[in-house]
Amino acid sequence: MTPGKYVLVIEDNALVRDAVTQLLRSKGYQVVAAANGREALDRLRSAGPPSVILLDLSMPVMGGRQFLQEQRREPAWASVPVVVLAGAAEPVPSGIAEYLVKPVGPQEVLEAIRRTIERGPRPV
Repeated sequence: MTPGKYVLVIEDNALVRDAVTQLLRSKGYQVVAAANGREALDRLRSAGPPSVILLDLSMPVMGGRQFLQEQRREPAWASVPVVVLAGAAEPVPSGIAEYLVKPVGPQEVLEAIRRTIERGPRPV
């Protein structure tokens, strides 16, 4: 994957996941998508660490908070910044780069991804 242009999208709603994936690809990002945290961990193992993770918090199988715990345990992924895309205002997990509440416009998503990538990896 191209450094700075690889985004992992983790979202259980297929319509939202597909829309965000198409939006990011139309702007030149390489995107890998997953429907839940467990699937996302498999994607990380096969595709390597992304520049940024766009994460829904409420998902079946493995939710966003559990995914964050697993991500932060793995040294290769621990510094990858996370943008949360939540369905409702929830308590913000620590160490999050950006927090967006749905519904969110395409420009807001793009700006959050851009800002997060510009800031670089999160301190571990």
